[in-house]
Amino acid sequence: KQRQLQKETFSILQWNCRSLSRDKLKYALDFQPDIALIQEVWNPASILENDLPHTSLMKIRKHSKGGGTLLWTNLKTYQIRHYREISINQDYSVHIYLIGRDRILWIASIYLSHGLASQIKALFTQIYNSIPSYEWKFLLLAGDFNVNLEKDSSQKRLLEILTKQYGLSMTRTNLHTHKYGELDYIIHGSAVETNLVSVYKAPSDHKLILWKFKLAIPDSKPKLQVPNKRFAELCTLEALKRATNTGEFLQYSHRLREAHPRR
Repeated sequence: KQRQLQKETFSILQWNCRSLSRDKLKYALDFQPDIALIQEVWNPASILENDLPHTSLMKIRKHSKGGGTLLWTNLKTYQIRHYREISINQDYSVHIYLIGRDRILWIASIYLSHGLASQIKALFTQIYNSIPSYEWKFLLLAGDFNVNLEKDSSQKRLLEILTKQYGLSMTRTNLHTHKYGELDYIIHGSAVETNLVSVYKAPSDHKLILWKFKLAIPDSKPKLQVPNKRFAELCTLEALKRATNTGEFLQYSHRLREAHPRR
């Protein structure tokens, strides 16, 4: 019988602050989350950077006042170590942490500036190329995707398809997080169990979201990969490279599978 994984609960704050100021930083810190993922920090003044926790990881555009993200941790009861950064674009990266002795977490403060198919594809292509597939279950992506889940669109379908094909899940607020709809949510792996706590009207055009998530302990060693799963991953990557839209992505995926019926 498979051993049931122990899980630990953490709190997480998610917010597009639309320019980070001292007042906005204090507003976010007053919630005392274990992890904060903040988007559109723009170019905060150097004096503000001194107010940030020493565990902060900020990414700021070099030639623009827009965009940028912040990720910081406040896990006082755990030893937490940052091991690696995978740059996605000028606004954000995916990071891997070791929490305590035996928990790993791949995490990102997501900001897709326009919610384009090319931006979605770039994110999932980098995940495929840089993160071992047996660690995708420890992945947590939260932020402003600029893809409205309340309306059908090719970008929404592409995001949902890739989320499913990577073995990930999407947890929603099912609320307007912005005047244009539901742009802020979480995409996560099977070892990350997420639950919505509250949604707050905040000093920004986006609402602030608080979550709780439970993180499982990794297996002592990675499970053997099923050949068909590996082939499915290769089909997904190849379709991502070739396709220019959601329809083409589905067509290429289907053709590649039909071309190799025994795999």
